Amino acid sequence: MKSVHLIGSALAVFGLLAGCSNIPTSDFRGYSSQPKVLSADHWAGLAQDSAREVSAAFAKLAKEKGAQAPTGVFVPEMPQDSAFYRAYSGQLKQALMREGLTVRNTPRDSLVVNFKAETYLYSRRTGGRIPFTNNTMFAVLAASAPEWYDRSWPEIRNGLISLVAIFDVLKAKAQVTDAEAMVITTIEDGETLVLMSNQPFYIEPRDLLLYWTDQPTVAVMGSGIDRSKTPPLKNIRVVQ
Repeated sequence: MKSVHLIGSALAVFGLLAGCSNIPTSDFRGYSSQPKVLSADHWAGLAQDSAREVSAAFAKLAKEKGAQAPTGVFVPEMPQDSAFYRAYSGQLKQALMREGLTVRNTPRDSLVVNFKAETYLYSRRTGGRIPFTNNTMFAVLAASAPEWYDRSWPEIRNGLISLVAIFDVLKAKAQVTDAEAMVITTIEDGETLVLMSNQPFYIEPRDLLLYWTDQPTVAVMGSGIDRSKTPPLKNIRVVQ
């Protein structure tokens, strides 16, 4: 009994000291979800989402400014040493045209759409929960085994191959990785920032190189080129 009281007293003192400490404590923000990009086709989906936002901003400006509104959109040239920038630039232009917008080769009388990618690599494992694992697959196999007694070996073999492939895809999509990327899209009308949009998503750590570039980019405005707004595009941030 005495030991219980001693433990209780020690915990109380520890709690009191922790409350008086100047060391900040973390607050759990709860679970959240975001997309995971695994292929260039997923980039096209991001581009389509951005194109819808641009289309909405374009329509709003047309309503507000009337005859003084931009008559098209312009996407500046992007660095060519990055697989993401090369592909996404074309995908974004295609998506804008699918939205019915006129894509021009110059920024004159146009709404300018700039974008850049930032990458983040966490220094610790995120410890994300994966709902589809090998254990899940074997559990499904065990549960469905009686259904295979009357099947021929080719049918069983083909069924196993299909099931493993399905679980591999689900596992890859659900995996929480240590690497993230964010596409930041800005829409400018002359010197006015009309919209800024952030699209965060998970990526595989080995895919970080796809988003990096050593070439500078120039933020373009409707009135021309503003070289004072030249952010570095090669960004990797290690979060402790």
